[in-house]
Amino acid sequence: MEVVLFFLFMLSFWLFVRWDQRRLQRVQPLSRETMKAGVQPSTRLSPWHWGLASAAATSMALVAFLHPARPPFSGRWSFFKGLLYALLGTHWWAWLCVMAAAVCAALMLHGVASRARAQRR
Repeated sequence: MEVVLFFLFMLSFWLFVRWDQRRLQRVQPLSRETMKAGVQPSTRLSPWHWGLASAAATSMALVAFLHPARPPFSGRWSFFKGLLYALLGTHWWAWLCVMAAAVCAALMLHGVASRARAQRR
């Protein structure tokens, strides 16, 4: 299963590189004056960033479900991990990743809907 996930990640990385290469071919290069002035980063995340975070959390949940963490836990957060294991069971980390993926997906849908509303106005 790990090999399949590895090849899936590599395929997605390759697709991103190809997409970025095509995107950069359409963009005009910046002048030196513009580069010296600097770039102001966007104050808002794109909704698709939340979708990417949701996909990452989903893949983490899948790995955590297939290979759950078991006690005895060690390290700085071992007490907290043991407490979560006692409260939520064997797949506690997978459930936390699923909840994080659901929150990220909801934020993505909210961002897409708010952009669609803004474009209609």
